[in-house]
Amino acid sequence: MKILVLFITVTMPFQILSTFLIALNKNYRPFLVIGSASAIEVVLVSFLLIPRMGILGAGIAQAGNAIVTSILYVIFSLKQGIITLDRKTIYSILLISLSSISLFSWVIGALVIILGLKFLGIITNKEMALIQKFIPPQLRFFIRILNLFI
Repeated sequence: MKILVLFITVTMPFQILSTFLIALNKNYRPFLVIGSASAIEVVLVSFLLIPRMGILGAGIAQAGNAIVTSILYVIFSLKQGIITLDRKTIYSILLISLSSISLFSWVIGALVIILGLKFLGIITNKEMALIQKFIPPQLRFFIRILNLFI
C-alpha cells in the first residue's frame, strides 16, 4: 500500500499533463502511444511479478506503470512545447524522484524535500505566503517547519 500511495501521489503532477496535451494540441496520438505502452508494461510486469511476489508484485507493477506513464507524458509535453526544462522544473523533478526515500523513512524523505526546497530555491516567499493562506489549520505545524528552512 505504501508503494502505491507514494508512486500515485508522486506521479500525479506528470499525469495531469494529459489535460494540457489534449487542450493545447487536440492530438490523440500521444495517448495511443502512452496507453499502449502502459498496458503492455503493466501486463508483462504483473505476469512476471505476481506469481513470485503476490500482492507486492502487483503493487510494484502498478508503481512501475505510474512511473512509465509519467515519463511518457513528460516526453510528449516537452516535444510539443507544453513544458520547458528550466532550472526550477529540473530541480522539482529531482525532488519528486528523491521523495521515494520516504519508502524507507518518511522523516528523512521530508527533510530531503524541505532542504531541497530551501537550497534549490524552488519555493519563493511569495509562494509560501500563498500556501499559508490555503493550508488547513490541522497542518499549520508543517508551515512552521517550512518557515524554519525557507
